[in-house]
Amino acid sequence: RLRLQAAKRPDGSWNVSRLLSAPEAGQEIPEVRIEDGVLEIVGAANPGAGPLIFRDVNLTLSTDERDEPDAKPAARRFEATLAGDLFRQVQVSGAIEPDGSVWSATGTIDGLSVSPELRDALPLELAERLAPLGALRAQGTLGFQVRYDPAASPPCAFEVSGQLTQGRLDDPRLPLSLTDLRAAFVCDHRGVTIKNLFARSGASTVHLAFHQTGYAENAPRELHAQIREIELDRRVVEALPEALQRHWHKYLPSGQISADVTLVFDGQTWKPDVSVECLNVAFTYHRFPYRLERATGTLCLKDNVLTATITAYSGNQPVRVSARVLDPLADWHGSIEARADALPLDDRLLSALPEKTRSAVGSLHPAGTLRTFARVWREAPGAVARRYVHVELCQGSIRYDRFRYPITEVRGKLEMLDDHWTFRDLEGSNDTGRIRGNGHLGPAPGGHELRLRLIGEEVPLEEELRDALPPAMRQVWDDVRPQGAVDLDVEVHYLTGQEKLDVNLRAWPREDRVSIQPVCFPYRIDRLRGALFYQNGLVTIDQFRGEHGDVRLATAGRCAFLPDGSFRLTLEGLRVDRVRLDRDLIQALPARLKRAVAALNPEGPLHVRGDLSFARSGPGAPLASQWDLAVDFHQGAVDCGVRLENLEGTVRLVGQFDGERFGCRGDLDIASVMYKDFQFTQVAGPLWIDDERVLAGSWVGLPQQGQPGAPEGPARAARPITARLFGGTVQGDGWLALGAEPRFGVQATYSDGDLERLARESLPGTQNLKGRMAASVVLRGKGRSTNELTGQGSIELRDADIYELPLMVRLLKILSIRQPNRTAFSTADIDFRIDANHVYFDRLEFKGDAISLLGGGEMNFQSEIQLTFHARVGRGDLDLPLVEQVLGGASQQLMLIRVAGTLQDPKMRREAFPGVNQAIQQLQADRGPQIQRRLPRKLR
Repeated sequence: RLRLQAAKRPDGSWNVSRLLSAPEAGQEIPEVRIEDGVLEIVGAANPGAGPLIFRDVNLTLSTDERDEPDAKPAARRFEATLAGDLFRQVQVSGAIEPDGSVWSATGTIDGLSVSPELRDALPLELAERLAPLGALRAQGTLGFQVRYDPAASPPCAFEVSGQLTQGRLDDPRLPLSLTDLRAAFVCDHRGVTIKNLFARSGASTVHLAFHQTGYAENAPRELHAQIREIELDRRVVEALPEALQRHWHKYLPSGQISADVTLVFDGQTWKPDVSVECLNVAFTYHRFPYRLERATGTLCLKDNVLTATITAYSGNQPVRVSARVLDPLADWHGSIEARADALPLDDRLLSALPEKTRSAVGSLHPAGTLRTFARVWREAPGAVARRYVHVELCQGSIRYDRFRYPITEVRGKLEMLDDHWTFRDLEGSNDTGRIRGNGHLGPAPGGHELRLRLIGEEVPLEEELRDALPPAMRQVWDDVRPQGAVDLDVEVHYLTGQEKLDVNLRAWPREDRVSIQPVCFPYRIDRLRGALFYQNGLVTIDQFRGEHGDVRLATAGRCAFLPDGSFRLTLEGLRVDRVRLDRDLIQALPARLKRAVAALNPEGPLHVRGDLSFARSGPGAPLASQWDLAVDFHQGAVDCGVRLENLEGTVRLVGQFDGERFGCRGDLDIASVMYKDFQFTQVAGPLWIDDERVLAGSWVGLPQQGQPGAPEGPARAARPITARLFGGTVQGDGWLALGAEPRFGVQATYSDGDLERLARESLPGTQNLKGRMAASVVLRGKGRSTNELTGQGSIELRDADIYELPLMVRLLKILSIRQPNRTAFSTADIDFRIDANHVYFDRLEFKGDAISLLGGGEMNFQSEIQLTFHARVGRGDLDLPLVEQVLGGASQQLMLIRVAGTLQDPKMRREAFPGVNQAIQQLQADRGPQIQRRLPRKLR
């Protein structure tokens, strides 16, 4: 029951060393046997751990017998067994030289419980050497040999070997706890060797071999490990060295790997030789955060060169990654490449792009699959990293935000070199349309610059194209309703930093198959030709031509679109040939204008030229228009109650329509027009047409400033319509009130007409007439019939020779004037009234030097006449009222001339003493019944 406490003094000696002191000369050392003793070792590595206690100490201490009495003292030997809290049994034997300077021991330890508590209880020297074991807990069996000889090198030689089982290691340097640990090890004064270490960490397994030469901090060491199915997570990251952690965060791997690791430390640097097999790994490159999953393959790091061959997946599509990088953990150089044959072009891929590039590319809304190749490389340490991406589009689609026209079946190549993208050989389609394109996207001040050019062939004019246009252009599209197909050339320039968009578009109608039918003027125009240019809200129309049956149209123009949704379309140099007011055109006219045109009822081909503009003040606002047009008539006709035919000339029309009312000012420049059989030439004067009336001549007045047709120069007085007729001048004014039954009025004067020309051009047969004519007329009417026509007028002939007129010839014959001279009638005055289809002559007066005819009567519009004349001797110009009354009254009582028939074939008869005849007729009328009663019945 010996209880022994061993303690280490501050000088490094142990207090029990005196028990082992050398005996005096000749002194016999007895055999010592200790049973059931206790040994306490004080001076543990952890002061708070308490002494290391060995119980059941059984020790036999003996001395070897000397051969001779004077021989050197014999060594003392010991054999012991003992037990303790941290092991089951220790067996040890050894020898100690008499002077205690040299000793040796061998033994075994069974049931050893390796734990931090054991390490803390050991003396500091031993604890420090066992520090690499850390928090290892295990059961072990070991054997040891120790020999201490101060004269040897090293003074202390030892070897500890054994087996560990049921181990568990919870070390903060490891990502996971190691369980089920077992290993064989050898630890001696030369170093440490661990062989066949096996452990589990969850589903992972570890096989490890380790050797360290010496115990210095910079002692060379070598580690070989096989790690299978380790899970990459946060704990793995935290277990890595800081340098590796920085690279880890660049890729953020997750999943499972297996690794073969060889680490060699030469005392200064580590030389890794690592081979990692990816079993099911996901990772993302921080400069292109596109997550790849289910990666398999290997990464090898040897001689400071990293090589990789990995196949990962995006969805179901494989991505092959290869790399060869030198000095990967420091100033790397080399290259990394990735390939994919059918990578989906989706939101995940777009989200991986840099923000500014993503904004520009995302505005295209690309979709489809890609065949890609990407490469990142540095040519030398310290050099700038370069990037290259090659993309081939396969059956993709795009729809640009600023021109949302969908293009499908997109193919082409995209290349990126250091953030500079180039688009080449782009092809796509939309219905029957084929689209080709190229472009560029690259850094610019404050953002990125996109340049894109698209060329379209046979692009259908459908709703998809309409919906891609800016709102104001969509409104114009809705207004004109285009149909057919066009060829397009579109250039897009966009600066992301400035939100500045430039769009240049050029369009050509395809093979004369384009037509339009404007809503406000539903007159279909086919076979459109020409070109349309669009640039930043301004449309230019060049050499625009179209057809409607035999009608030909040509113009040029421009259209400005403003951000508020308003626009203004101006057509310049408009020419429309061979227009006829047929049913199509009449139905196309606005209701108010249709009423005005219907009232005028123009006929024949028209030729229109001039300028025309349309404007809308905003979305939903009415469409307004302005025009300055010249309408050329050729063999035309107008019927507004008075029918005008064979129109040859021009009418200039200047007007506007605000969406509710229209007004139009016109100027006549008519070379020739026929009214019945009369030809009017050099017809000129003003017109006014609105949705309620048509005015001509002085009725028009002057337009106010800002009204259509307002004069730019000095103001002019109101002027009538003027014309030339038979050498004379016609001046007139007129008005037409529009409505269900139009009403009209005309007033005109005629002066200095040539009777000879009238006879030559308008009267049948050869007429030898001369004289000057003057006339005036005032007409009013309703509708297109003459039933409501009324008016009055007068005709004057001066210096006339009119005796050869058929009517005059017969009048002279009936007066027995056989050979009238040239002055038979030299003047004539006619006053007439018009009522419905009849002309009533209130005065017919033909004067000559020898005889004058005075009379009256009526005529219808078929030239049928009923006239009555009486003759008078001389001109009757004497200013003697009494004589005039006597002679005039006498002449009427002497003879009357009655004319019937037509103007061309008059029938005349004389009636002598009309007063006597009238009296007899009255007497017969009164006496007739009495005479009949007096006659015999037979005579009655």
